[in-house]
Amino acid sequence: MKKFIISALCLLVTLGMVIIGNTKTLAASNNNITMNGKAYLGVPEKDWKSFKQVEEVNAKMDIANFEIESKTINIDGIISYNGVNKPFNISTELKKSRSIDGDLVFNSEEDTEIQLVHGSIRYNTPEKKVLINKKLTGKTTLTLYLFDKKTRDLIMFEQPLQGHIKDQLEDIDYLSLEKSLTDTWAHKVVGPTVVNDSNMNISVAEDWDTAQKTVKYWTAWGDTTHSAKVTAHAHTSDSISDQGYIFSSLTLEQYVIPGGETQKEYGWSNIWIGRDIPVSNQWTLYDGQTGTRDMISKLEYSGNWSSNSLSNLSIGVSYGPISYGYSFKDYVTIPKNGFHNVYEVPGTDKPYQTEMTFTGTYLYDSSEKYYSNIYIITQGNEGEKSAQSWWRAEFYDSYNSESLGTEYLSAWLYYNSHQTN
Repeated sequence: MKKFIISALCLLVTLGMVIIGNTKTLAASNNNITMNGKAYLGVPEKDWKSFKQVEEVNAKMDIANFEIESKTINIDGIISYNGVNKPFNISTELKKSRSIDGDLVFNSEEDTEIQLVHGSIRYNTPEKKVLINKKLTGKTTLTLYLFDKKTRDLIMFEQPLQGHIKDQLEDIDYLSLEKSLTDTWAHKVVGPTVVNDSNMNISVAEDWDTAQKTVKYWTAWGDTTHSAKVTAHAHTSDSISDQGYIFSSLTLEQYVIPGGETQKEYGWSNIWIGRDIPVSNQWTLYDGQTGTRDMISKLEYSGNWSSNSLSNLSIGVSYGPISYGYSFKDYVTIPKNGFHNVYEVPGTDKPYQTEMTFTGTYLYDSSEKYYSNIYIITQGNEGEKSAQSWWRAEFYDSYNSESLGTEYLSAWLYYNSHQTN
């Protein structure tokens, strides 16, 4: 009998531990959340500089399910505003905030009619991070901003974070999370306005040329700035005897300044380089005052870029008499990171111009770049000669699928050419 009672007590204790251990999950599933917010109807496609340009109405979100599992956040609910009810559900990855250490951000990249353009969980929320409820400054908050692409309605919710959500956050390994590309969201709602468009050349044996685009995404809370700068760089030796290398690259630098702030987020922007119009590079050798050009013997390309499934590289080589005229001949395929012979048959026609087009590739963030290098053989008279590396780079609004214009960058090199034999 005593054994039975003890066994029964053990069973009850065990069941109790199981129930207690699952309280967090059960609470997360059964606690509905109601969020009150604002909806801004008919947001302009760009240059939204005043609340007078939209109609403001109250909005409500009834969340039936809010769960955090490992690195994933799942939200299901119904949004109500302006007399309509719209179902909403997402399952997306939690990431580290780019602007505030310790905070979390998330958004939906799915191409749905109603998109979560920004979500965040902030623990000591700065005033600049709350837009519709300044009373939340300094508190732990949950923020959800949604955008209906068809009606162009922006629906915004901000409120204190509920206890059962805080419990779920305790199980997250924050250090293992990826860092968000950006905490900004304006580029997902309004189109860009170009405010900076510059091209600078500084021309020897080393040269640079830069081009920059800066755009602002205007909302009624202020402008969010995105900027991208590409730099064409070329260099070689002061003097080339018989044969030598000439190098060129195209690199990308980016930053974002969130609306109403001044601190820059470096490393990424909504502006990509090369999408509709592929990046291309052309090398041309000139004779200076010597009367004879040197010739291109080998060609190499390399780098680190993003590409789609249709990416390919086209290489054109120009041949012609050393001192005048040229015409493009065969397009050839060459391996990446390895020199390819472009001159194989001796004769009077020498290659002194090449052109390559990086179809289906683009620069996405500041870690990416292109390299285009040539190997030359000196020809004819000695003296100062030159080489030009010419890049074509399209600036592209990646979220709104809009070209921001194409820039042409040119880096010139001057070197002393001579032969020892």
